[in-house]
Amino acid sequence: FISSLQNINPEFTEISDEFIQLAGWITTDGSIKYNTYIIHQSKPIGILKIEKLVASLGIDLDAIKRVKKSKPATHIKGKTVKVNHQMYSYVFSKTTVESEIIETLKQYIPTKDIPYWVEKLSKRQFNLYLQAIIDGDGSVKDGVTTSATIYGRYNFLSELQKLCILNGHRTVLSTNNRGDHVLCVVYDKLESQYLLKN
Repeated sequence: FISSLQNINPEFTEISDEFIQLAGWITTDGSIKYNTYIIHQSKPIGILKIEKLVASLGIDLDAIKRVKKSKPATHIKGKTVKVNHQMYSYVFSKTTVESEIIETLKQYIPTKDIPYWVEKLSKRQFNLYLQAIIDGDGSVKDGVTTSATIYGRYNFLSELQKLCILNGHRTVLSTNNRGDHVLCVVYDKLESQYLLKN
């Protein structure tokens, strides 16, 4: 049976690839307050991706990067069970970036909800947005390139599920054993087969 659809949208030309990715980061690991956009990140690979994105936008990294006080490693009975990486914040405000960037953010990313224009993206562009969301609030098992898991609020994941299906990705929205909402995405899965046992 058909498990997803094919996106035939042309390229959406109102905003750049960089702002599409920025929307994914703000939607997941970001906050918006008084025309100030902040992305919080502690995962080393996430930090590298954000800083590469900042450089591609021509923004001075030193002007927006803030170091947050990090928690020490968590130990149980003398054994390290969790290493808390250094947390960084990237602040996009009228005092750190050009006003044109803030105006673009206000127009195209007014809230942390999925922006209306994501439905208009081509599949290539949507995949950029989806990857930023996975980098922010998702996980991928080592060595796996065909699927990912995304965590978040039910309403957000439900809307994202619809968009994934419209872009050719099979999805399952469920809750894990801790009661957290989880969206499992299998890339480019247009059809699925099931065998019925008598």
